[in-house]
Order: sequence, then structure tokens, then C-alpha cells
Amino acid sequence: MVNFLYKYKKLRVRVAGLIEDDDGRILFVRQRKKKKDYWLLPGGGVEFGETAIEALEREIKEELNVSIVNPEFKLLNENIDPKGGKHLIQLIFSAKISNTEPEISKKENKIVLEYRYFSLEELKDLEIRPDIKSYLQSDERHNKSIYIKSDWIQE
Repeated sequence: MVNFLYKYKKLRVRVAGLIEDDDGRILFVRQRKKKKDYWLLPGGGVEFGETAIEALEREIKEELNVSIVNPEFKLLNENIDPKGGKHLIQLIFSAKISNTEPEISKKENKIVLEYRYFSLEELKDLEIRPDIKSYLQSDERHNKSIYIKSDWIQE
């Protein structure tokens, strides 16, 4: 019965990188779905058997052709469609990127249209999905959180 109920629902676990430049501007990527443009933190879905950090490293590399360093868990953001169609759990990690300038990979250029750093002031008029502007504009994003990966216990 449980499998039947979940089969038609969409639960997605997504990782995202909160990447700031030296001026404190935050890196976003622009996507278009259903003829609608919006901005989001770079990242993507976690694949089965992959840790959140492995997924973040892979997604940032795939989207922007850069490597991340020092990922640090910041926030679990949950977003549920009131119509019941989708449920998103987003794990946000702060990170730095390697010394190279991001570039949209040819493989991702149909999904990721561009990237850009935005100041906190510029976020006010930006459509961000999921909408985490209040978090990004608060001092909370500088607070430490805890993320642990524990080993599976065989029974």
C-alpha cells in the first residue's frame, strides 16, 4: 500500500552550493522550465548510493566545470507543493570553488542558461526557486550547522 501511494508522488532530494565570491555576492544559475526563467543555487539531484557531498561535487562539476573545496552543511530546506504533486528536500552546503572561472558545460547548456553572482541587494527582485531569500539575506547563513554521515549497521 505504501509503495502504491509513493509511486505517483515526486520526492526529490537536491543538493545546492552556497558559493560566495570575495565581495560576498552569491552564485546562481538561471534555468528555464515551461517557458519560465528562474534562478537557483547551483546543484542538483542526489543519486541513489551517493552521499550529499559527492552529489554536490558532481553536480557543480557538471553544471559549471569547477571543483568545490571545503563544503560545509548549512541548511535543510523543505518545499512541498500544496497541490501534492512534488516534495523537495534541499541540502545546502557553503563551499568555495577552485581557482578557475565557472563555465557552463556543453552538456548542461540546455538546462543551465547562464550563471551570475548577485549581491544581497540584487536578490530582492530575483525569482529564486525554492524561495530562500530570507535565509540568504539574514546572518543565519554564516552560522554553522552540523552534517554527519554515519556507517550503515548490518543486521
